[in-house]
Amino acid sequence: MPAHFLYARFPARSHRSAADWMRSVDDAVAMHGDRYRVARFEDGVGEAVSGWRLLTENHRELGRGTRFAASEAVIREDIRRIVRAADQLVVSASPETGLRTTGWFAVLEDEIVMIGARRYENRSVARNAGALAVRLLQAMQATEKGTVARSAAGEYVP
Repeated sequence: MPAHFLYARFPARSHRSAADWMRSVDDAVAMHGDRYRVARFEDGVGEAVSGWRLLTENHRELGRGTRFAASEAVIREDIRRIVRAADQLVVSASPETGLRTTGWFAVLEDEIVMIGARRYENRSVARNAGALAVRLLQAMQATEKGTVARSAAGEYVP
């Protein structure tokens, strides 16, 4: 079950795609903020930012990080932290009643650290997608001990 990480770079945090990404994170926090939080990196508002995506072997995006940083080194360390803690991640479904769809998110302690890249028709399918993401991270943890290296294509493969 190989998987890999891919950086997503945006010219600014206010870029449309970056804002859509963070809106998904904000929606999860709005529904579950009484129990969970999202830690934000401190960086310049107008600067270019990066985030990470978890892709499956067939290059389908499965999960996303919940924060952006101006430095790729910071994102790389965020990936290491999540891979190392893969055994501790807890997946929850996140239904959105207005759309009649359900997403998922993964929590480490009380922090939402990963969200699903798409919405699903029901909770069980969403939870299964989140469980697959965690299994892929656990496989990375077992094989590489959470290290991250950059490939020639710019992908980060733990």
